[in-house]
Amino acid sequence: MAVKEKLSKQKLLERLLGKKEPLTEMETSLKLKLMSEMLSSRTCEGTGAARKKRRFRMNKELFMRIVDGLSENVPFFQQRRDATGRLGLSPLQKCTTAK
Repeated sequence: MAVKEKLSKQKLLERLLGKKEPLTEMETSLKLKLMSEMLSSRTCEGTGAARKKRRFRMNKELFMRIVDGLSENVPFFQQRRDATGRLGLSPLQKCTTAK
């Protein structure tokens, strides 16, 4: 039953967002309420590591394009040798740990 209610709220919100003419005061308040409910329910789902993993998931192809772009244009992200001749961290390692 909860899934059915959630779907009907989503459909109602989609109709309100897609409406061309200006919304009435009641429709505006309903839209804001539905949006806040949906956003709060998404942030509260899951806990701990599972939540973090889902939240920070990125398409691998996109991430690799970012890594390639950074390694070509930003000297910090290029792999270099240290004073002893050993290779430092790879661009992939640096991008993964960069904040």
